[in-house]
Amino acid sequence: MFGRLGNPALRSERATHYNASVERLFGNRTRVLAEVYDREDANLFFSLSEPRFPRGILTFDEFPFLNSLRGHARGFELTVQRRSANKLAGWVSYAYSRTRLMDAHDGLTFVSDTDQRHTVNVYGSYRFTDTWNLSAAWRYGSGEPIPGFYRQVGTGYFLTDQRNLARVPYYSPIDARVSKAFLFKKFKLTLTGEVLHLLNKKNVRYAGFNFYSFDGRVFGQLHRVLPILPSAGLVIEF
Repeated sequence: MFGRLGNPALRSERATHYNASVERLFGNRTRVLAEVYDREDANLFFSLSEPRFPRGILTFDEFPFLNSLRGHARGFELTVQRRSANKLAGWVSYAYSRTRLMDAHDGLTFVSDTDQRHTVNVYGSYRFTDTWNLSAAWRYGSGEPIPGFYRQVGTGYFLTDQRNLARVPYYSPIDARVSKAFLFKKFKLTLTGEVLHLLNKKNVRYAGFNFYSFDGRVFGQLHRVLPILPSAGLVIEF
């Protein structure tokens, strides 16, 4: 409200959520959940103050924040879960989402900065004995938009007149963990070993571009997130 692009007349943002779900148990250990949702947003804060390339001209115009953005997020999620204190337990889930935002002030239409169409989560845990346990998790997320007026051509990026066209590559890490418990009369000691990003895949994120040329070309790169990361832990429970 009071920053460089502030607007003291801003009103509160608004969101209305609708959600419906169906759950079914199969036996004592398996659960299936299906869920759909719709979120309607209004009066969202937005300032068209990003470099862009309308009609072949590089512009850096700055405007104060307005309650000019409205739109929605809609999707569904499916989850299958198996619960068990011994042997195999875990879950698999898939989520699909679509977003759409409209700027009443400039007539822009674009997806949300955090739009992720496809998300998959797989987690499994196997208890070999009362004291040995192995677990692993795999996550997949389709690439979120690179916030701003960018388009990708080959391996390069250029400014354009449409927002949130380019996306970062998909994100897909695998984590694994093994634990061994030692039982004593008055306490329990658990040793754990864990490896994050087990396959050392080059997952990246957007952290800002460095320079823009007058022909609209963007210079910079996407930054790599954590590489393979082993760790060990010790837990004492009284």
